[in-house]
Amino acid sequence: MSVQRFFSSLLITLVSLLNFCGVTPDLLEVIESHLEINAIFTNNQNLSKIKETSFDSLIVEINGDDTELIRKCIKIDPNNLVLKDTIINVPAGKKRKVNVYTVNKSGQKTHADSVKNRVIDIEPKSVNILNVTLIPVSGSIYIQIGGTPAGIKTIKAKFTSKDKQIWETEVKRNNPRPVISLDNLPDGISGVVEIFEIDSTGDTLYYAKKDIKIDVNNSEIINLSFNSFDGSFLLDIIVKKPELTIISIGNEVFIPADTETGELVITEIMYAADGDEYIEVHNAENTTQIFDSLYIDIDGKYYLFTDIIIKPDSFYVFGRNDNLWWVNQANPVKSALNLSSKGNWITLRNKDSTIIDQVIFTGSNNDLEWPKTSGKQSIVLVKDKETCGLNNFGRNWIPAETLIDSTLDMYGTPQSW
Repeated sequence: MSVQRFFSSLLITLVSLLNFCGVTPDLLEVIESHLEINAIFTNNQNLSKIKETSFDSLIVEINGDDTELIRKCIKIDPNNLVLKDTIINVPAGKKRKVNVYTVNKSGQKTHADSVKNRVIDIEPKSVNILNVTLIPVSGSIYIQIGGTPAGIKTIKAKFTSKDKQIWETEVKRNNPRPVISLDNLPDGISGVVEIFEIDSTGDTLYYAKKDIKIDVNNSEIINLSFNSFDGSFLLDIIVKKPELTIISIGNEVFIPADTETGELVITEIMYAADGDEYIEVHNAENTTQIFDSLYIDIDGKYYLFTDIIIKPDSFYVFGRNDNLWWVNQANPVKSALNLSSKGNWITLRNKDSTIIDQVIFTGSNNDLEWPKTSGKQSIVLVKDKETCGLNNFGRNWIPAETLIDSTLDMYGTPQSW
């Protein structure tokens, strides 16, 4: 073997050995530029199901017209949502294409760069800093069902993609308002979601299906009506950024809102106060709202309130007990606002039954991101989420931390005037 052929073979062997974890070094050029990566792995708005999009490694790919692809694989701790690392010997140059993403142990892509088609300039003989926010590329479908008949034993949810992949789960009917979630659905996947309500003999009594597409980057509201085997009910699908789809199905008196007029917004719910429950609403308009009659619909039961005047940007508190200083008005029926820790369908209606606002909350014991409370503690809508659309999502509520009555040991922020 000639000396030239020997060294050529040795060079090829060295390149192969150094190509570890996807790194492709350039041995023919001395490079003094470095790229510092600061990555934040976010679930956007603190999605509690981050475990459904777990990750194992961060992949960084750098490419340019005048250089070969550099690919680095960085092992990461999924419990640490911040990573800092430096890639050395990166070819300097203009308009370097950088692709950053994470994969799980199976090599499946789980997080993507929030900036698509990222292009940067890498300055020579310097440390270049790249800040990256990584967002999940898979989502969850949350299903909340109201008024499930007593004869139903099991509720099953199923999503079938166009390429015949299947996600499915089922829960027992432990109350009339069961909740289900289908998790880890890839972004952009299209398919059919199906809901089955099954009795103790295994027969499906209620059924609904619809074609949907999972999109973690856009918010979309779709109102649908489906036929059941013995009537009809509504299926309300809300696709909410990021990776969140809520499906509400109403049986009998449980009716998902087709539209919400939004003159008033439900901003606080006290459901764990042993007779002192209350609901706060906010008039965010710049005009006074006057209602000679207004109904609060709790799980399909209407309770009348009259002569209501709420000034611009003001609050009004409907309470079960009108002896409390923060309650503006109570219904004569003492059980009117008997709210449940397991959740309720709360609908604010005008006198013609038009829906002003509706909130379907599932209490503390749930997987739909509603905040957990302790003792007599209300849940409060986050200030910048005060719309009749955003208050449908549990992630936009927080437990109250302000003591409003030491004798009753109650925590809340009711504002009434």
